[in-house]
This record gives sequence, structure tokens and C-alpha cells, in this order.
Amino acid sequence: MDQYLSALVKHDSSLVPLAKGVKTGRNTEVMPIGKGLWENTTGPGMTEYNIYVADPVLNQIGYMGLLQEKGKPVQIGVRLKLETEK
Repeated sequence: MDQYLSALVKHDSSLVPLAKGVKTGRNTEVMPIGKGLWENTTGPGMTEYNIYVADPVLNQIGYMGLLQEKGKPVQIGVRLKLETEK
């Protein structure tokens, strides 16, 4: 999750291994990687407000925290799933 958030803040999806066909969304709208927060994030949150929730059974992790978008604080929620190559 930290690797994903770091890539998001740096506007560089190549810094995180993403599966083909990965989907991102904002307010229920599906967006391609590189759009939305990937374009507008201007830095990490101004507080240490970070909640991580691991789900080892489903190989998922959730995150809720603050980032900056265009210089203003925004609360985000992220859920990632680990996929292994078959």
C-alpha cells in the first residue's frame, strides 16, 4: 500500500506493479490509471491520519487516509488485491 501511495503522489504508475486490466475509480466513476488523483495529487496528507486494514484471507489491503489534491487535503479510501501469476 505504501508503494502504491508513493507512486500516486509521484504521478508515476510504473513505480508499482499493477495487473493488466486494473481499474481505479473516483466517486463510483471508473478511471484509467494516470487520471484523477494520479494527475492531481500534490503531496501526502498533512497529518499522520492513516488507517490500514489487512485481509490475509483474500490477499487484500484497505487504506483510509489523507492526501493533498491541488494543495487541499482530501480523504481517500483505497483497496488493493494481490494477484499472483499463474
